[in-house]
Amino acid sequence: VDRELGRTAFRRGNFEEARVRLGRALAAEPGDWDTLADLAAMDTEDGNCEEASRRYGASVALEAYRTDV
Repeated sequence: VDRELGRTAFRRGNFEEARVRLGRALAAEPGDWDTLADLAAMDTEDGNCEEASRRYGASVALEAYRTDV
């Protein structure tokens, strides 16, 4: 539930809520490449390219066949 509500918050531009919810989702499921990709997208929007790159790399390492990531 946190992942989907976090994604909704992200799409609505509420990054604070999105980070909290996606952070909880990632803590519960550390191997969730999709949540990592969402967090990376927010990092990109915030201009935090170094963290975005790290998270995108981790996401691709977990699911290498997702071309959108």
